[in-house]
Amino acid sequence: MSVRDSAYANPVAQWGTTWLDVPFIMGSYDYEVEKYEGTDCADLLTAAHNKAHPSHPFGYTNAHGLATSSTMTEPGVEGIEGDLVFWDYHTQQSEDPPNGPDGTYDHSMICAGGSAAIWASGGWSSSRGMMRCVIADDWEQWREDKEQAGFQLNHCWRRFR
Repeated sequence: MSVRDSAYANPVAQWGTTWLDVPFIMGSYDYEVEKYEGTDCADLLTAAHNKAHPSHPFGYTNAHGLATSSTMTEPGVEGIEGDLVFWDYHTQQSEDPPNGPDGTYDHSMICAGGSAAIWASGGWSSSRGMMRCVIADDWEQWREDKEQAGFQLNHCWRRFR
């Protein structure tokens, strides 16, 4: 386990840093996340919230569940530290619609201020190539790379209640 990065003022962003370099596990279980064995993008957000706010923890869910929940999240603001960005896109193999959003949020990140973010990566890092772990990187660059690869993306900003 790593130590919280006190350079961040927001406690969710601080706690998110404790999972840096923890392996990416799609569909991770709560015990894997809480023991720092691995996490997916949505479980990272929930775990960081639960560490930051132990008096009102949330159950684990998926990115779409967090993005659309009015009990766990509320509207956020782009670029604000600790706010959450959710992404709706499809892989290149999807056919309905090809490479396009379908109304379901597939990915999530914790904003670390401006274009900086913390997320569980299934494979991309601008500085270190292929990464399958929790990283801190530039969400705007991630979006640009996806768009250059032919993806259409929708996103929304939320924050924990």
